[in-house]
Amino acid sequence: MPSVLAFIMFGMGLSLTARDFKNIALHPKSIFLGLFCQMLLLPLIAILIALAAGMIGLSPELQVGIVLIAACPGGAVSNLITYLLEGNVALSVSLTTINSFLVIFSIPLTVSLALMLFLDAGQTEINLPFWDTLLQILLITVIPCVLGIYIQHKSPRWAQAVEKPLKYLMPVLLALAMLGAIFWENGDAKSVSVLDYAEVAIFVLILNVAGMALGFFAAKWQGLNKDNQITIAIEVGLQNTGLAITVATSELFLGSQTMAIPASIYALFTFFSAVIFGLIVKPELIRNMLKPKKNIY
Repeated sequence: MPSVLAFIMFGMGLSLTARDFKNIALHPKSIFLGLFCQMLLLPLIAILIALAAGMIGLSPELQVGIVLIAACPGGAVSNLITYLLEGNVALSVSLTTINSFLVIFSIPLTVSLALMLFLDAGQTEINLPFWDTLLQILLITVIPCVLGIYIQHKSPRWAQAVEKPLKYLMPVLLALAMLGAIFWENGDAKSVSVLDYAEVAIFVLILNVAGMALGFFAAKWQGLNKDNQITIAIEVGLQNTGLAITVATSELFLGSQTMAIPASIYALFTFFSAVIFGLIVKPELIRNMLKPKKNIY
């Protein structure tokens, strides 16, 4: 999974230039808005959803699992979907990079609050290793993307030539890697019954749709353009399930297979729901795909 994600970041770097990131630095409103929605509003929405789930009998562990999803902002997957939907990839990568640093502090706070609310275990200590996390950010996100930008700068014709086939190859590789991570590497899905999936699926779907709607309408309210609206919607609505599963199942953190169930379910459909959401709010993409191509002789 890390290797595939690094390859995806390299592929997207081929479509970016340093100027793209310079424009974001000069107009940082979209960055601050995305971070505010991701780091503060989405966890609050997740807590409300978890409280509602508890009213119909969802177990406290699953309630914590729902909040855990919201505590893990999107990674390379959200970057790829933004790329496929022709959003602002530089903004998406910037948000992912900044969030990757912030989660070192935000995950312990959010998860501790969830444990206190639902399990009466607020004293449980959650810490992410700073240097290991930083190295992971550099190897999976920053370095491959910068390498792609560098190659695009040095050999723009080659970068343009390989970008089109990569656009089709990257989603296939991601799908295979996600299936492997969920069903074989972690083994979490093997212990999940059909009943477990059914009772929590509706709540993680609500979280996914609510996050995308929050990001989209917040960006629209602030007067951002359509590409930025799509980007922030995907970044807020699509979370890093790999990180959530790791925090839930690792003995270093929560050590709970049950708490990983919401993230495992979430990972199965959110790629498709995010693409569908993007096509709904940006229908010109569908028109462009259906538009007949002219033959030039």
